[in-house]
Amino acid sequence: MALGAGGNENNVRYANIATDGSSIIMTQEQCKHDVRYAGVLNLLHGFGILGAVDVWECAKCGQIWCDEKRLGVQDLPPHVGFPPNEPDSEWAILVCRDGEKLEWHLLQVKKGAKLEHNCEVFNTTCNIEMVDGKAVCDLHKEGHTFFSVKDNINRSIKV
Repeated sequence: MALGAGGNENNVRYANIATDGSSIIMTQEQCKHDVRYAGVLNLLHGFGILGAVDVWECAKCGQIWCDEKRLGVQDLPPHVGFPPNEPDSEWAILVCRDGEKLEWHLLQVKKGAKLEHNCEVFNTTCNIEMVDGKAVCDLHKEGHTFFSVKDNINRSIKV
């Protein structure tokens, strides 16, 4: 029995079973994930490293999961295993900076949806929206930046 894999423009993966020519369409929610380590995204500032994001990807459906590593922080997360993925969202790093202070957060972001953000850099709560891959904040024109995790696997980002 031959098995071929592919995908379509909606990132829905499928498998064609050659014995009867039929297709099985599998969404990410239906997938019995075959998770593999995809790589790392490093966050650099000046001459040092701020942290890293480990990325895992399902070999069948392409869904990704992320885990942040911060320099000097060794606390275990309150959950075991991968965090659940929000439907129709993508993993992104939100960087907040005002020239002196710098902070970053690993988030799941839905395009066009507003995210309430408690910003420690600006000491305010603001609404941030991802528009064309950029962070648009309702209070600060500059100071917030999104970086797509999927587009930066096995790369370093200077912040």
